Amino acid sequence: MRRLIASSAAVLLLLLLSQAVMAQYEPSGSLTVTPPSVAAGGQVTIDGSGFAPGSEVRITVQETPVLLTTATTDASGGFSVVVTVPGDFAGAYTVVATGVDASGSIHVLTAHLDVIQGEVLPVVSSPKPSAAGLPATSQTPSGSTQGSDPVVLTVAGAGIVAMTGIVLLVATRRRRSAGES
Repeated sequence: MRRLIASSAAVLLLLLLSQAVMAQYEPSGSLTVTPPSVAAGGQVTIDGSGFAPGSEVRITVQETPVLLTTATTDASGGFSVVVTVPGDFAGAYTVVATGVDASGSIHVLTAHLDVIQGEVLPVVSSPKPSAAGLPATSQTPSGSTQGSDPVVLTVAGAGIVAMTGIVLLVATRRRRSAGES
């Protein structure tokens, strides 16, 4: 039983340490596709940041893979390009920007893009009054993502710890059963 507790504690410690290390290496910068939904053959603006100044960034669609364009970053490591979405695209896509950061390390950012066959109709909604009777404000989704979700990583780590504990418990009971026979 002591081994089980010690092993579980060691796995938990490794999980916590890996979270601290991963936090140091979270990608900085962002990638945004505007609008996040477009008709096939339409245009989107792709804005990115966090790359090395004056470097080339390849912008692809992950699922196919298709190179949409390349961009050269400005003095602050950002870029903005307008891209025409291929006419044969339809569905959900992940836009990937790949380049290098200021330290020369590979830098990859992703954003979501929905491509609809046919014309995209604008969403028209009337503002709903807020509690104070003033028009409420709304925000348009940006379609940007970056980094890893720490909640998902923590849940996954907890699952690993639980599985390790179960395996060690079963192994200990089998060893005891084999010794009693």
